[in-house]
Amino acid sequence: KELDYWDPAKIMLNDAKFLDSLAKYDRDNIPEDIVNKLQPYIQSEEFRPAVIAKVSKACTSLCLWVRAIEKYYHVSKAVEPKREKLREAQASLERTLQTVAEARERLREVEANIAGLERQYQESLRKKEELELKVQECRDKLGRASELLGGLADEKTRWKEAAENLDVRLSALVGDALLSAGTIAFLG
Repeated sequence: KELDYWDPAKIMLNDAKFLDSLAKYDRDNIPEDIVNKLQPYIQSEEFRPAVIAKVSKACTSLCLWVRAIEKYYHVSKAVEPKREKLREAQASLERTLQTVAEARERLREVEANIAGLERQYQESLRKKEELELKVQECRDKLGRASELLGGLADEKTRWKEAAENLDVRLSALVGDALLSAGTIAFLG
């Protein structure tokens, strides 16, 4: 006895959501037993798009869809290990990118620290130059003060001599005044 699928097929084809169900079919999770059940049809010479096109254009599209889904299953099965490796590689890439991002952040911190140290160094150099100028000013003032003290030491000697002369003249001042007064009185 040959199985007749025409009545159930008419019901399915008359369903308004049939095309949507084909478009939204979860082709990534096709159970293997369904693919195994399809094999006799896929291998049949009567289930070829060219043969079916002679009978029905609509069924030709359905035949193409079934064959495409079956082929997708095998391709997907062959590609799945590669997808898994891709996921692992992407996860590894994410970890590496995270490590790179952390390293860049640390680099930014180190560069900021270096920039701060550079500013401190420049400030220290500026202060050093200021202090060197002040030291030079102090040396110059000290040199001028030494010259002034040397000059004042010479003046000290001269003033000392002048003071001694004044002492001598002061001691003679009473006699000189008396002599002057007598001369004025005599001369009249």
